[in-house]
Amino acid sequence: MVAPPSTTAGQKAFSTLELLVSLGIVAVLLAIAFLAAAPMREQMAKVKCLSTLRNIGAAMQASIGEHNGILPGPLTDGQRLGYRKGSASDKNHLPIVLGPYLGLPEPTAETRYAHELACPAWERKLGLGGDRLTTPCYILLKAQVGGVREEVFGRTTDPKQEPVRYLLIDTPALQPALLDADAWLVANYAGRVPGEPVHHRAFRNALFFDWRAEPIPSRP
Repeated sequence: MVAPPSTTAGQKAFSTLELLVSLGIVAVLLAIAFLAAAPMREQMAKVKCLSTLRNIGAAMQASIGEHNGILPGPLTDGQRLGYRKGSASDKNHLPIVLGPYLGLPEPTAETRYAHELACPAWERKLGLGGDRLTTPCYILLKAQVGGVREEVFGRTTDPKQEPVRYLLIDTPALQPALLDADAWLVANYAGRVPGEPVHHRAFRNALFFDWRAEPIPSRP
């Protein structure tokens, strides 16, 4: 019987090199797959954000219907997603005010996170000083009422300025009510909110006062 030839040092070196080449090819393919998936991931975040804004709009409509045509509020302009029972400031934010219409869990003594209202792109791009519970995710805007820009959701610092009647808003289809939060839009939150529009530098998602949601152009 002839003994099988022994493995030489050269053959061992070739096997190691072959393994390294294979690992390199796999790494390149994984990198390509990751880069190819990034646009799809951003598109999915955009779609989810628009769907969430529509849900907020439907909740606004429900609230208006139950409060004699008055907009919900008073609401602060920077809307965060952390909320807890008994908080004096959380009562001016969407999770408390619209929570019953959105099916959110009841507030408790411990702070909850309304992830149902969060934009995935906003969560990924928060600034180093930001956090999901206290950093604004959305910004509520003023609106034209009789040709004058007003804080239509009321003013939290002035109990005399209450939310206005929805039917008084001029051309609701042309006026955005709520936008994604970023430092271009609200410079005083720089370092906490994302540094630029979360979906694309050229646009932000917006909820209009006719309760439709769509992208609008952004400006630095």
